[in-house]
Amino acid sequence: MNLVVLSFVNPLKLLNKTNDTQTINGAPVGMNQQVVSYFTSHNVRVMLSIGGITFVSDWNTALSTNPTQLGLNAAALAKSLGVGIEIDYEESTTPNLNGLQAFINAYRSQLPYDATGANAAA
Repeated sequence: MNLVVLSFVNPLKLLNKTNDTQTINGAPVGMNQQVVSYFTSHNVRVMLSIGGITFVSDWNTALSTNPTQLGLNAAALAKSLGVGIEIDYEESTTPNLNGLQAFINAYRSQLPYDATGANAAA
């Protein structure tokens, strides 16, 4: 195994940097540095998956509310944990492609693509 994907970050909670019993700054409490370090200490890369089929409505709301801030928040989370981000946006009828592109642009403004793979978050 060389990669583990931790699922599911709620995009709306990430946008709002929600703090409640299930999330800290929008990320599930179990997606923390201790968990990431366990895998990376065994040479396993880690990615966080934003979304999933149960979060289509929340993706749509986040992308129509402030996709740029969502991308910036995702980049900050990726940087803080040293992980990659997977987009699991499963809108099949009317996807918000402009919002999705704004999310990607904001993320890449903080973490430009790294073809070498040296920066896991990029």
